[in-house]
Amino acid sequence: MEPANLRDYIIHGESWIALNSYMDTLQGGPLVADAPKGQEEGYLPRRLHLNAQKTMYLSIRLLLSVIRIGRCPRNLTVNSIVLTRPDFRPRFVGNVDFEQNPDNPTCDAAMSALAGIFENILWSHLPEDESVPDEVHNLLYLMRQQDSFKLTEAIQYHSCLVPLENRGHLFLKEYQYTVDILRKIEPLNFRYVMTQLVYPRHWKIIAESNPYVQAVIERGDYDSLRSKESTCTPLELLKHAPTCHCLQDSANKSVPHGLGFEPKDMNHALYIMSEHLLASLQLALHRVGHLACLRTGFLFPWN
Repeated sequence: MEPANLRDYIIHGESWIALNSYMDTLQGGPLVADAPKGQEEGYLPRRLHLNAQKTMYLSIRLLLSVIRIGRCPRNLTVNSIVLTRPDFRPRFVGNVDFEQNPDNPTCDAAMSALAGIFENILWSHLPEDESVPDEVHNLLYLMRQQDSFKLTEAIQYHSCLVPLENRGHLFLKEYQYTVDILRKIEPLNFRYVMTQLVYPRHWKIIAESNPYVQAVIERGDYDSLRSKESTCTPLELLKHAPTCHCLQDSANKSVPHGLGFEPKDMNHALYIMSEHLLASLQLALHRVGHLACLRTGFLFPWN
């Protein structure tokens, strides 16, 4: 059975490129390992290429959109999804078989199959001695869970799919909500969230090798151009919360973007110590039923 929306699948005669072929065209591949500013050595994890983030985000949204209208593709493979040209938006190919009014196991199987497609593509671009980044692995893990429809928010808006420039905004939004709202209205859930946070395994290496990260740790000054001084200002109310994360002094309400650092440089430097923290914070907020309250969709420019 065909999906109800014509734009869910490729139209005859429309120009397209295979999903795995498109990933091959990305400079550096779908997983990049460029060193952030100030980082000369130490742990340098790979992260998703911006266009890989877009492709994975829109592919997940495509699958969820047909499930919501009572359709679900069966036996998804890497050849089941292609990208239109020139906008590179995912579509199902015409021979994909859709089940009407699918049950939960059928939907779980489709989401798990999509996770397998992503994983195979990413693994094919990695050196033999490397693995998929932990944050991306967390997304694939969630996509393979039973009753994955209960994890829709955590999957669709997963932190590994947020563009680098927006990661700092995502963290501050989620942490402020946790500390300033959840702590006051649901103290038990607040304590649960805080106990679920996962901290970086490579903290010491990072702190010793990157002056930008040291600036955050030491509550010091940061100057992306080394030409003017910029002081971090602690966010109000956070001083009353537990001191349990590395970014609490990275906010500055006196600057337009709300951060005491240049967003892109800061987020890149801090990515290597916030990947576990951000993923665990998002999942904990979802488990207590509050992730949807944050409405983080605006941080994904492909909506």
